Amino acid sequence: MGEISLVDSLKSDVPSRVREGGWQGYESKRIERHIDAHLHDHFKKASLKTFELFKKNRFDWLFLGCKEEYRSDFEPLLHPYLKERLKGWLKTDSNNTEDKILKQTLEMEKKLKAEEEATLAQSLVSELEKGGRAVSGMKEVLRKLNTWGVQSLVLSRNFSAEGRTCPKCHYLYVDEVRCPVCQVKTEKVQDIVHESVHAALDKKVQVRYITPPSKLDRYGKIGAFLRFKA
Repeated sequence: MGEISLVDSLKSDVPSRVREGGWQGYESKRIERHIDAHLHDHFKKASLKTFELFKKNRFDWLFLGCKEEYRSDFEPLLHPYLKERLKGWLKTDSNNTEDKILKQTLEMEKKLKAEEEATLAQSLVSELEKGGRAVSGMKEVLRKLNTWGVQSLVLSRNFSAEGRTCPKCHYLYVDEVRCPVCQVKTEKVQDIVHESVHAALDKKVQVRYITPPSKLDRYGKIGAFLRFKA
């Protein structure tokens, strides 16, 4: 984030739009059709090039830039996988500098991330309030994480808390001095949140972060969507 680099390029010989005379405008219309054909071919090549980049890099978000007048011609040519990831259009053309393109991209990315995090927080809160497949608070989240019940871990950025871990079975706890499972004395750790993230990743659990302040703050700054109803 905060940087831009050229990974590929595409150039096409597209004639400029120049109005010319002719009998009843026939020549002008013929030239316009010729230019439109070149543009269509260029957009098709650009779409294929973008899809090749997607297959190599598997990006989640796609921003595209072109003159507004060409957007309706370009978008239908995109592969369905690209359309699913298309998050916005940049108001730009070939004369824009990299700095200007980067500034627009970062502004769009920041807005989209804020909207995505707000939606995630609301989804978790709604699931909690209806008693669905979700829990909140450090103790309940760790209990479900220990028993492989977590589907997705959600936590506030920069959130940390002390806790304890079992050196034998590696279960995580908030304040249990002895592990309820194996009765071995637990060890104190400075950041049980950090440990929970590692445990989640080891279990192939998705980890999602939310920038505070958010609705998650009222629920202990950490929660989880469950595989099964609590």
